[in-house]
Amino acid sequence: MFSTRFPKQCKVDVKRLGKIEGSIWDKKGTIFKGFTSWKSIGPFAAAADLIILYSDGAAKVWKNTNNGKAFTALDANWATGLAPRANVHFEDIDGDGYADYVIVYSGGSVKWARNTHNNGRDSSKKNWESAATIAPGPAGIPADSARLRDVDGDGKADYLIVYDGGAVKALRNTIGDGNSRNWDDLGTIAPGVSGVTSEMVRFADMDGDGLSDFLAVADDGSIRMWKNLGIVGTKGSSMRFADLNGDGKDDIVSVDAKGRSRSWVNKGLSFEPIGEIAPGLNEDLSSARIEFADVNGDGYDDYIVIYGGGAVKAYLNTKNILTDGARNWQNAITISPGVGEPGSKVRFADLNGDGYDEDDKEEKETCRSASKTYYDKEMPEGYYMNWNYIDSQSVSIQGWQYITIVNLTPHTFKYDSEGSHHYQMTNWDFGDIPPGKSRQNAVEYSATAANKVDSKGEAYYSIEGTKDKFVVEVTNHDLDTYPKRIIFNLRGMGASWREYNCPKPETPVTLVITGSPAYEDGYITSLVHGGAGWMHNIKNVIRDRTLDQIVMPGSHDSGMSTITGALLAFGGTWQNAQTQNLNINSQLWAGARWFVLRIATIHKPSGSYEFYALHVNEETNNSPVGASGEKFSDIIDEINDFTSQFPGEVIILQFRYLLGLRESPIIGPIYWDDDLKDEFFDKLKEIKNRCGDLEHERRFHDYKLRTLTNMNSGKGCVLIFLDTQHMDQKIEEEDQIWEKEGIYRKNAMSIRDSWPNLLDTKAIAEYTIEKWKENTDSGMHIAQWLTTLPIIVKYSIMQIAILPTNPA
Repeated sequence: MFSTRFPKQCKVDVKRLGKIEGSIWDKKGTIFKGFTSWKSIGPFAAAADLIILYSDGAAKVWKNTNNGKAFTALDANWATGLAPRANVHFEDIDGDGYADYVIVYSGGSVKWARNTHNNGRDSSKKNWESAATIAPGPAGIPADSARLRDVDGDGKADYLIVYDGGAVKALRNTIGDGNSRNWDDLGTIAPGVSGVTSEMVRFADMDGDGLSDFLAVADDGSIRMWKNLGIVGTKGSSMRFADLNGDGKDDIVSVDAKGRSRSWVNKGLSFEPIGEIAPGLNEDLSSARIEFADVNGDGYDDYIVIYGGGAVKAYLNTKNILTDGARNWQNAITISPGVGEPGSKVRFADLNGDGYDEDDKEEKETCRSASKTYYDKEMPEGYYMNWNYIDSQSVSIQGWQYITIVNLTPHTFKYDSEGSHHYQMTNWDFGDIPPGKSRQNAVEYSATAANKVDSKGEAYYSIEGTKDKFVVEVTNHDLDTYPKRIIFNLRGMGASWREYNCPKPETPVTLVITGSPAYEDGYITSLVHGGAGWMHNIKNVIRDRTLDQIVMPGSHDSGMSTITGALLAFGGTWQNAQTQNLNINSQLWAGARWFVLRIATIHKPSGSYEFYALHVNEETNNSPVGASGEKFSDIIDEINDFTSQFPGEVIILQFRYLLGLRESPIIGPIYWDDDLKDEFFDKLKEIKNRCGDLEHERRFHDYKLRTLTNMNSGKGCVLIFLDTQHMDQKIEEEDQIWEKEGIYRKNAMSIRDSWPNLLDTKAIAEYTIEKWKENTDSGMHIAQWLTTLPIIVKYSIMQIAILPTNPA
């Protein structure tokens, strides 16, 4: 074998990519003629540990404690057997630097038990997570042909299929990258070599460059080697063109994920390979990209790193590219701290003819008629009930009902006025719905319909430019609690159907359709909820967007899904304090990623206290009005439960209040001291997948999504921000946050929080839209579509969501 398997991987690694001859593999010939005697070839990798793998797949490990001179036994039950020895491998699947327990079956399917990093340190904890299938096995591959080796140098083992003639096909490991699939097909990376069979093929890093080389091991022990040149199957995205030697002709450069670069010098009608010109960078480049540009005007292109936030670092060309053994690049210099735009928009060009490439912002994309997916004409204005008439509504089989349809597809929904029928309806108003628009359709149930058990009308729609269609059925069940019903029948477009009860008279029922038959996942509708990990599921679409370029659902007073009674405040009831019907975990499942948590300690007369979510009118008043919601410990458990099931999400927690109230609040707040703050921080540290020590310069919103989702070995990020205004009373400013543990101050991210403070629905919508239009700066903008109720109102906060005053 030419791979070492150990709990903490260092340098030994196995990879395969590219073609054997030519640009990807460089034939080195016979490097070993077989064993005739034993000879020392020097010490092995200093960090490699010793593993004994038993026939049942169980394993024991001895940790390397003295550069290979001493080994210490770890947990005797380090790995219990899950499969026969021949199927068990230890490979780093998620790129965290720890070898995982991997089972590769004869048919090519793969199970993965992730290394928890415990390695026997704590007997109460597991060394491995439960095994999960990560590859079902491609159909039709030869038996025992699947192997796992890291071929592209990203630290994650890729899936390889070795065929009988020595040909190799590769699938890159994308686990943790936010792709909907675990593997990206790279195609054939080795076409086969004459005289080489699949049994002879091995992969190992023979020259210490971090890339696995292709080896053919003969029966007599002799070995032939083809060096991996590091050009991975990135479909051209790894290629750069740069004048490296100042001759005025662009050379070809291949750059990998670590920044390692190889070059081919332009000789006019051909390109001459000169090998590696840059060894790569020992830093996280997941949100950065490597470019080449002449930033000092000397005619030689320099090595440029453009970071996600727009900052730029340059390594100047020493003009020694063609000199063997010479240093190619000078030490790094920062040439731009950022230009107020994400790195994806930064380009370099000589704008003024002085020979220097300036830091430029990419021209903003413009909409073209060919790609137009919106409609620039006004739609009929929707109806909503004025608050003055709210008490006049009655539950009846007759009267008005509204059906809102939202079209987020690139196709027009064409209403078939001739094919539709509505003879039992007094009024019937349906119409076309262009792309990017919604339409509130209105119907009035007839008071004289002959059959009130089954009064109905049907609106038929076709989706323009496709063969797809759907039907809206307006029906009823007389004398039922909810007599009016709407059926959305989408089976004509390959989706499902569902019947909805109209929750209140004149309260709209809504259908949302997005996607397209040309889209990989087809149509997506509001009838069926997709996977709860929506950021991970569409990461390929949004991975290069900054946080402030992503629209994410959020919730207000997020922890108020129940009234726990811990706070005995005058006037606090579920009607005026409970804002949510779902707890934090269920809100996450529903798609929310932005949470406002008002956390306080509730102090009993005995001196004991607990942390709760609160909703009160003024937390610093002598006698605030409101109530307590979920225990903070329950909220932590709910977040951790979700992130363990759905890795790769970015969750933002905004904390407010951060003080204490007495159980019966009558003499003002209890401001936290260092002890209470430290206890709160200890609880925050229980939240998994925090992201500590992130550089931000108060511009967290500039982080690209892929940078954050790739944190914690692809498990994503829970970002914690504190409004520390009440800590100022007793806690020094520098002690109010703990960035190393991922606890940041609120102003680490630019946030605009517009509160309408209005009662009328139309006025709220107009105010919110206008504030959105006024927002021309970067940063997070909170759009709050909430009615501010009068002090005395008989409806609860949650009831308002289904009143006809809400036109959604």
